[in-house]
Amino acid sequence: VGYVRATTSHYYLARQLAEAGLSFADIQAVSLTPADGLSAFARGDLDAWAIYGYNGQIARTRHGARVVKTGVGYLSGNFPIYANPRALDDARRGAAIGDLLQRLQRSFAWINGNFLAYARAQSAETRVPVGDLVELFNRRSGDYSLAGVDESVVRSHQQVADTFRQLGVLDGAADVRPFWDRRFDALLRGLSAA
Repeated sequence: VGYVRATTSHYYLARQLAEAGLSFADIQAVSLTPADGLSAFARGDLDAWAIYGYNGQIARTRHGARVVKTGVGYLSGNFPIYANPRALDDARRGAAIGDLLQRLQRSFAWINGNFLAYARAQSAETRVPVGDLVELFNRRSGDYSLAGVDESVVRSHQQVADTFRQLGVLDGAADVRPFWDRRFDALLRGLSAA
């Protein structure tokens, strides 16, 4: 079973195994980069592959992979935007970060309503086929948007850290709460209401 160490695929594979009463000790797990995993899958060297994004799409469309379980429900679905603490603490740069978040939110709203046009533009830049981009969009767990930080986000992140400690990815306990910053929550709530 291929997976990518210390990523979402590692995490949801561990959770899915536990649900089935199994652990990594019960399978022959192989940590591979996404590109190496795709090559191994295409050669038939993997019986299963816990993967995300476009590589899973390629495995399905070009190599006959079938989805037997998804990662939906195992993760919060958030993809954090990171900022340097010094930038956050500087009024001018903090305002620029707020402006960026507003622009991203407007962009996501446009993408959600105009995905085919977005897919065509993205395909022209990335050479990823439009049909693959559309299928990935249709398989998403929710619309693209920015959201503030709430307790469920922090709990989800903490659960990942705790699982990675149990798996030996982390050497010790990690408190994730200090990594989250709520100063843009009101701005994001206002954008969501608009």
